[in-house]
Amino acid sequence: MRYSNGFKLIGTCLWGLGLILLASISCSRTSQTVPPDEFGSVYPVTLSLKDGSPLLKIAFSSRGIQKLTTVEEPGLDWIYQGAYSAWDYTEWHWWKGHPFDFQARGHENPAYWDSFRPRFQGNPRLDAGKIGEGYLGIDFGTDGFGFQQDYLLPGEAAPGRAYWDMFFTAVNATGRQIEEYGHFFASYTSINGSRSFWFWDSGGELALWSDRGVGHLDGYVSSPESYFRRDGRIPHCPRGNGRLMGTWRHPVLVSHASPAGWRSVILLDPETTAAVTCGMEGTAMDFIFYPGHMERVFPSEGRFRSHVRHLMVKNPALPTREQLDEWWMEFKQARPGLERRLIELRE
Repeated sequence: MRYSNGFKLIGTCLWGLGLILLASISCSRTSQTVPPDEFGSVYPVTLSLKDGSPLLKIAFSSRGIQKLTTVEEPGLDWIYQGAYSAWDYTEWHWWKGHPFDFQARGHENPAYWDSFRPRFQGNPRLDAGKIGEGYLGIDFGTDGFGFQQDYLLPGEAAPGRAYWDMFFTAVNATGRQIEEYGHFFASYTSINGSRSFWFWDSGGELALWSDRGVGHLDGYVSSPESYFRRDGRIPHCPRGNGRLMGTWRHPVLVSHASPAGWRSVILLDPETTAAVTCGMEGTAMDFIFYPGHMERVFPSEGRFRSHVRHLMVKNPALPTREQLDEWWMEFKQARPGLERRLIELRE
């Protein structure tokens, strides 16, 4: 199937029908009270150039992005293949007075697994019925909150460059006012390994997390406008005590380059990104969403929407400030049109 403007999509799946059936993932959890995070279907899409030449192959699952390869390096899967792994993969959420034991340690402790509420309790429903129009949605919910992950794919890619967008919407359906809400996502990226990766520092340059003493969720970078900056920590954050160690110019993460020179660049919503961080010494490119920098209260029946752009770019050298500024402006300017398209496609 092809868009009229030349973007090739492989697969016209209906809800719940998979193009590729994968074996269930085994896990070593001892507690059977935590629902397993397994998936049985993936939905592949090919991003192509204007002339129809394939550039990038993506496979979506109920977790988010399950597999990603460039045509140039078909043997390199950008998604780290751990037992629980994906991009835009929901992990924790929290708020003032939450009942979860985030301090539990060890895979043999049932409370450890129970703290991953959205991941294991979300019961996701995947809608791939409009994948041929460049849309895929995942709806899930837990603890009285409802969530949507909506993926929008562009009409065509450019030589050495491809992107797609994800919108995350959270709805407070708990029937009560919620304070200090946060929602943590991970993008497990194989190319980084344990070599760390970069964030866009407030000074304007890219900074390597390891150079700032951050290895595994033990330091966070946030907006200078955030309500929790004064306290020096993200309230209720389940790892690293939410320690803040800096601010950003913009919330942007940059991976290492592949042997052929490809990089992953993650551009995040400037208004609803609470923080960015590094996990697993570099494998996990992590980010946190919340209602807004000055929105300590998430009102009953309130909602917020966050925007993520995944940019895959062939750029062997680290991006320059000029490149980052260009990509950031394109990201910001694209949102109104994407919001309109999202409304049309979800109808």
